[in-house]
Amino acid sequence: MGKGRQTFLIHLTVVVMLCVAFFLLFFTALHWLTKHGKDVAVPNELGKRVDIAVAELRSQHFEVLVDSAYEPGMSRGSVLKQMPDTGQVVKEGRMVFLTVNMACPKTIVMPNLLSLTYASAVAILQNDKLVVGDTVYKPSICAGIILEQRYTGKAINAGIQVAQGSKIDLMVGDGKGNQQHEMPDVTHMSVDEATTILSPFNMQILVRANGAKPIADTAEADVVRQEPEGKQLISNGDSVVLYVE
Repeated sequence: MGKGRQTFLIHLTVVVMLCVAFFLLFFTALHWLTKHGKDVAVPNELGKRVDIAVAELRSQHFEVLVDSAYEPGMSRGSVLKQMPDTGQVVKEGRMVFLTVNMACPKTIVMPNLLSLTYASAVAILQNDKLVVGDTVYKPSICAGIILEQRYTGKAINAGIQVAQGSKIDLMVGDGKGNQQHEMPDVTHMSVDEATTILSPFNMQILVRANGAKPIADTAEADVVRQEPEGKQLISNGDSVVLYVE
């Protein structure tokens, strides 16, 4: 074998050995970088306090990024959403995104609900993270239409700043308008019985003593006179005075 051929074979052997070493090093590094065989399931952190959730995730070698939003009815500082979802299998060290309920909800502009349907008003309130409070039906020919919007018992105009999570009461038309009815005769009834009879007419009931003698318990007292009297025409929402003894 000539000297040149020997040199060629030596060089070829060195190249092959270097290639083998390179591939072994590459696949060893790839195995380490991808953490092959260290897949883990994402734990369920929904509803937990954010400090507890972060501690649990970091103890399992996850990276954590926290954002905030507001959801009425959920505990302040609790986890609302997580990504990846609970149980999803990922590589150890993966970033987990947590959305946490704000401790202090932000304020928003009160929307204008007047003249909208009840369903539309509810959808807008929910979209703005406001809570539907009491729903009161008032006499109106506009059935199911918002007549008034209230906050803490008072009318609130559109454009006023309110905190998310605030309760908004809705006054809704009953579709009956000023339809007239015959006034029921509730004399010789107790106040409780009279109130039950008059309640379907949405009447504002005033109870007064008939004479100078005070009444100890109006609920148990009997109605001796009423204004307006029985069989007169009344409209929904009218007032009635009940004189009791």
